[in-house]
Amino acid sequence: MTSPIVHFDPTNNKLVYNNVQKIDVKIFEQYKDTEILDLSHGLFDDLPAELANLKKLKVLFLSYGKIKKISTVVRKLESLQFLGARSCEIDAISEDCLPTNLKWITLTNNNLYSLPKSIGKLKKLQKLLLTKNKISFIPKEILQCQNLELLRISLNNLIVSPLPMLSDLPSLSWYSDSSNLYNIDDNINKLKKYKTKDLSIISTIVDSPNSKVDRVLLNNTNAVLKIFKNEFVSDGSGTNEIMINSRLKGHPNLMAPLGYLEDQGKNINGLIIEDLSNEYSPIASPPSFNTCTRDIYNGFSITKEAGQTIVKSIKDVCNHIHNLEIMHGDIYGHNIYLSSLSSQIKIGDFGAASIIPRNEIKIRRKIDIRALNIFINEINACVLNE
Repeated sequence: MTSPIVHFDPTNNKLVYNNVQKIDVKIFEQYKDTEILDLSHGLFDDLPAELANLKKLKVLFLSYGKIKKISTVVRKLESLQFLGARSCEIDAISEDCLPTNLKWITLTNNNLYSLPKSIGKLKKLQKLLLTKNKISFIPKEILQCQNLELLRISLNNLIVSPLPMLSDLPSLSWYSDSSNLYNIDDNINKLKKYKTKDLSIISTIVDSPNSKVDRVLLNNTNAVLKIFKNEFVSDGSGTNEIMINSRLKGHPNLMAPLGYLEDQGKNINGLIIEDLSNEYSPIASPPSFNTCTRDIYNGFSITKEAGQTIVKSIKDVCNHIHNLEIMHGDIYGHNIYLSSLSSQIKIGDFGAASIIPRNEIKIRRKIDIRALNIFINEINACVLNE
């Protein structure tokens, strides 16, 4: 058994209390002013009533634990803005158990069958991640969450698309719903198939619980291999991401798919894309807890001419994607790569993408265009005054 980890970081007022069999509530008294509490990898199945004593708590992590429900004690955390409970065993959220100041909820990879109707009371909610659960319907009360901007509901048990209803959300800009019963992609995979023997790993870029990204050598050319360790990733499924890439046709502003990896003997499934590392880098960094749904532009600045080129290119490639009947679902600066040698851009990361049904063309394009306009405004804000 892994030993408990207890660590307090005074620089950001964060208490880490991991791998705990049973929570010693005395620790809440010792760190009663903590703002960030990480209870990840906990072996307990419920939260103690004493948690409510953390009056200043803004961020609560419960991920990779054995917790089975979001209990009513969470409702008493009135300062809570972020709740993260990824990959637990949660199958229920009690009515009125969520504090109304919540802005960001992550419940990816659980056993949820439904959302409480009281979700509509979260007027400040901007970000809701529900990928890989067992949800069969979205309550209409979610329309009361008028500030909701990002919604992930891929890999659930939805029979009918909720998007016609969700289209009444005025700020919805990032959306994924692939691999539900109404929109499983049955297209023929047109990408070239490779096996592990065809590739040589150069280095590992990222190694996360659900995927691994390696820089590889393929036919004497550098490429990037994204291996899916599980069927799901944070925004959708690995199979869907491969299938979406198989639909992509050549465009100078698209990160080009080169093939896919399927090695049944080693139980490996992956996507091979072009390597941009020598020339391109992401324009922005992903959102933080403070920015929630907005990317971070760390000292990024460009000339007016470069800004105009970027805007023209991103509009053109997004129109191209939509004409291929694909909704990107994740148009963000951190998924758009800028050349260090020119103003050329390439957009990648189709993990949240989905096929556009004919009866939802306007709705899905509208959502992507909201995200596109947010990105354009951010780029324009980075233009140097001359």
